[in-house]
Amino acid sequence: MPLLTRTELESTQPDERLFVGRDEVEFVAYTSVTTSGNPMVIYFSTVENRYFDPTLGTEARRILIAHPPLSRNFGHTFIQQCRQAKNKSTPIFADYQNLANSAVIAAKVKADAICTIPTIAFDFAKYLEKYYDLNLIKLLIVSSETLTSAKREILQEKFPNAAIANVYGSAEVGQFFLYPCKRILENKTDEFHVLKPTVLMAELINGELVVTYADNRAMPLIRYRTGDYFEIAKENCSCGLTGPVLRWSGRENIDRIRIGGVEIKVANVEETFRQILHLTGDKYQLHFYEIKESSGFKIKTVIEILRDKSDNSLFSEDDINSAVTRHLLNNWVLAPQITLGKAVEQNSFTMPEIKFVDEFSLKSSKMRRLVPHFNESR
Repeated sequence: MPLLTRTELESTQPDERLFVGRDEVEFVAYTSVTTSGNPMVIYFSTVENRYFDPTLGTEARRILIAHPPLSRNFGHTFIQQCRQAKNKSTPIFADYQNLANSAVIAAKVKADAICTIPTIAFDFAKYLEKYYDLNLIKLLIVSSETLTSAKREILQEKFPNAAIANVYGSAEVGQFFLYPCKRILENKTDEFHVLKPTVLMAELINGELVVTYADNRAMPLIRYRTGDYFEIAKENCSCGLTGPVLRWSGRENIDRIRIGGVEIKVANVEETFRQILHLTGDKYQLHFYEIKESSGFKIKTVIEILRDKSDNSLFSEDDINSAVTRHLLNNWVLAPQITLGKAVEQNSFTMPEIKFVDEFSLKSSKMRRLVPHFNESR
């Protein structure tokens, strides 16, 4: 059977891909992250069972939600999951745009779990420290952004008693459908089980995840290309759940880019920056340009660092610029035996340029670390 693509969904008016009567539409959702830049509208009919346990088999029962897609579109489906699961839990919808208030809410309801995205979790921790007790969080559920090992370790330091669960879902399906079991949580690996194979079918075609999901009769997905890449970590899991275990590989041109014959991975970048977060904070973005010169092509790297207006740092921007540049030249390994400093010496990279900005030049609802600008020059 042919594959269904996001472009095909975007180019078709919602009513033209509605497969039930209008009176059977339970709710309408949308995603703003499309190749056209316009929101893609998705119709949903009633789904009898979501088959997903938000507690992921842990003892957590009060889940504070500071997750943009859940808050905007899929709040009531998450409520359905909380009520239908064997381990019934209580969802508490907080305000991801006002984390101080959300921390106060967490304290008042004695939340023991948080569902959010990694970037918000990083920021939320400092408010929870002020108004609540981070040690009381038993479960941290994150999705929507790549969770690198560096970021996982930072979050584990901030939430010392929490099991960190990396889950995967999509607006087109309308819920999380890849998730870790208790064994994966204990091993702290980014691996996933597929939600009941009888409910959702997952294929890997050249590494890309392709899903078939028919429970949403309003807009069933038949062999839908997600654009996300995985690999089979193992054919079965010792937890007893059937089916292969998947491991995240990333999204092309987001989690890994290739420029000038060099592959740059977000995991490597975040590991390098981890040692200087006291200087940069977690809000930084790398832009890559291929510069044509008489001697050939060079790669130019522009690093945007978001100013924290509430930070009374003792470091000046000039101090940060010098320290970050020096660290990257010596410690950013682009290839075996090749640091950024060596690449600059070999004339394949220019000296990195540091910019302090009030907002990133590329705005996105998800944190974008790597931004390729191919065939551009400055």
